[in-house]
Amino acid sequence: MRKIFSTFGAFLGTPAGVILVTTLVWHGILWAANIPFNIMVSVALLIIDVAIAFFLQNRLVYFFSQFVLPIQNPKDRKEIHARVLAFGSGKRGPALFIKNGRVITHEGELDKRGAGVILLDTASAAVLRTDTEIRDTVGPGVKFTDADEYIAGSVDLRSQWQFIGPLASDQPFLNPVPISSPKEYNEIQGRRQQTSGLTRDGFEVSPTISIKFRIKRPDEKRPTESGVTSQYGFDASSVRNAITREVIHLGKSDNSRVRMEWNRLPAHLVVNLWREYIRKFKLAELFATAGVSGLQTIEDMINKRVRQSDVMGLDDAGVPTGEWVESIEYKQLVS
Repeated sequence: MRKIFSTFGAFLGTPAGVILVTTLVWHGILWAANIPFNIMVSVALLIIDVAIAFFLQNRLVYFFSQFVLPIQNPKDRKEIHARVLAFGSGKRGPALFIKNGRVITHEGELDKRGAGVILLDTASAAVLRTDTEIRDTVGPGVKFTDADEYIAGSVDLRSQWQFIGPLASDQPFLNPVPISSPKEYNEIQGRRQQTSGLTRDGFEVSPTISIKFRIKRPDEKRPTESGVTSQYGFDASSVRNAITREVIHLGKSDNSRVRMEWNRLPAHLVVNLWREYIRKFKLAELFATAGVSGLQTIEDMINKRVRQSDVMGLDDAGVPTGEWVESIEYKQLVS
């Protein structure tokens, strides 16, 4: 019974409900005052009034819905009109905002099912999917989603800095015994292990490595589907590869496929390169004062391996072999 009254009350709040109540009250007054009226004419006028009310409401919603989001083409105007009508009926899908590559939602928003909308700032891009396939790659602007679509992942288009290895205050080799706080000690040793590598003569070195990286940008900045040109650039294929990438750890006994976030891959590759090259030098060679030191050579080789398709090979003593070898790391980053 309560549901019936609730539904009836909601109907009375609609234009048709207001017109119906007004018509009934008006004809009740006419009947009480013994003023004659034609039922057929009154019913016809009621139908016309309701039709006009619905038409005007639809047109007003269509007009004002264009100011809800920064849309720029006729197709998007129709889409936002449909979303506003769905919102009014309570049957809407998720409305999401992606800022700097992070999805910002209200509680329970991701659980909604239905046609939705995503607003991306100029530093964000995302990939949409269904339960069975990858659908679309979207850049900055507004994207209207179908009922079966949801976000597979999002990325930050800006250049990013990442620091791995010990902090300047850690000094993990000067304090090898547990300090007063076991938790702090474990954190220090964890950072030490992030970049730990052995020299050719068996000494352990754990540097602090800084990495600057970003999603590959197009040669020319072009507007996205919704008409937005991002200052950071947007390359759909690069965004798609970054989000859908999978890494196979061949070192595992079962060769299991482990999902690696795109922004972890540069650090993963750089640390592996660091460990590969430090094995070619003795500790004293890393800090040589005459000529180019081992550390300078390692830094130069790492930069080349992630930026060039082919690099000069080094032998087991860190001496150039004269042969050019293919950089697998570069291929992984640009693919």
